[in-house]
Amino acid sequence: MMDFSTFASVHSITKRDLLRTFPKAYKGKHIFHPGVAMIKGKQVEVTSELPVIVQSDGEVLAKTPVNVTIRKDALLIV
Repeated sequence: MMDFSTFASVHSITKRDLLRTFPKAYKGKHIFHPGVAMIKGKQVEVTSELPVIVQSDGEVLAKTPVNVTIRKDALLIV
């Protein structure tokens, strides 16, 4: 079992472009957009000049700066 994950960061994108790009995430085609960065790791720190809302699967988690750590076996999926 892997103890790292892939994070998607969306930056420098207009609301209109986000609405056009978001549906592509279902087929994985969003990764080709220049405003999407894919980051793989065990720990990711997200910072910004101004506070930005951080979401995961549509749920608001925090505001930047935020440090996200992957914990092995922290979630059991059946």
